[in-house]
Amino acid sequence: MKTVNSCNSLFVEICNRKDGAGLTKEEIVSVKRSQYDSMTRRLSGDSFSITPTEQLVCLGLFLNLTSKEIARTRGVSFRTIETHISNLKMKIGAKRLGAAQLNFILDHIEKA
Repeated sequence: MKTVNSCNSLFVEICNRKDGAGLTKEEIVSVKRSQYDSMTRRLSGDSFSITPTEQLVCLGLFLNLTSKEIARTRGVSFRTIETHISNLKMKIGAKRLGAAQLNFILDHIEKA
């Protein structure tokens, strides 16, 4: 199974292709599976627990609300929401919370 580092290597390799070919379906599946497996390994055991507020923030982001909109709805400051987002990223070891990461978190909330 590929690691995150080998996925980064794959990205560099694909970017440097002379033929300009895009990704194959197998490469896409491999990278997606590797990232999902990597997040799953980080969350094994009891180390992953999301607070109810973090769940709401995650749901708001999944619904394409901005941090400011979530803050306004929750009656808290924008900075508070940014802290929750930062905590979520740290818990799953991600640099950002994109659709894949949000789906992953929501999948794990349902299973809890």
